[in-house]
Amino acid sequence: MSDLPIRASGSALDRRTAKTVARMDRAARVEVERARQAASVEAAKVEAVGYVGTVALMETAHLGVVEAALAQHAPHNAGRLQYVADRYTEAIADRAVRLSRSLS
Repeated sequence: MSDLPIRASGSALDRRTAKTVARMDRAARVEVERARQAASVEAAKVEAVGYVGTVALMETAHLGVVEAALAQHAPHNAGRLQYVADRYTEAIADRAVRLSRSLS
C-alpha cells in the first residue's frame, strides 16, 4: 500500500524504519480486508431481507387472488375465506419481520 521509497543504506535506523513501514502496510491491508468482509456480510443481509420481502408480497398477492376466486364461487363463505386469508397474510408478515429483525 505504501509507495514511499525506502532507502537501503544499511543502517540500523533504516532497517527499523523499513520494518515499521512494512508492518503498518500489512496492518492497513488487514483492516481494508476486514472492512470488505463486513460490507459483504451486510450486503448479503440486505439481499436476504429483500428476497424474503419479495416472496412475502407474492404469496400475499396469491392468497388474495385465491380468496377472491373462491368467494365468487361460494359467496356465502366470503367471510370465512377472508378470515383465513387474513390469518395467513399475518403469518407471512410476521415471518418476514422476524427474519428482518434477526439479521439486524
